[in-house]
Amino acid sequence: MSNQDSFIDEVTDEVRKDRLYALYRKYGWVAALAVILLVGGAAANEWRKASARTQAEAAGDALLTA
Repeated sequence: MSNQDSFIDEVTDEVRKDRLYALYRKYGWVAALAVILLVGGAAANEWRKASARTQAEAAGDALLTA
């Protein structure tokens, strides 16, 4: 009985792996796109904050020199 159970477990694991791989092949691009958008959004937000900080510093420097 143990030998048969291990065979069934092995087949079940392979079927599960095949299903997961098929799911990855079908929807993996969605996950990759989500990661790219998340990283791109974070980079754009940081760039916007740095740009605003630079403009504020320039305005402060102009005010001090006037």
